[in-house]
Amino acid sequence: MENKAKKAHSLYLENRSGLKLTGVTDVDSFDEENVIAYTDYGCNSCKL
Repeated sequence: MENKAKKAHSLYLENRSGLKLTGVTDVDSFDEENVIAYTDYGCNSCKL
């Protein structure tokens, strides 16, 4: 079995007016209040 290196990820929240996610591999859903995204490390759920 091949071991894949996990990609780095981060979450930046700027003054509650901007959100930046890096390292996202897939987005499950998003709207004005919620974002559900996946990284190599698992699920990331943000309520805005």
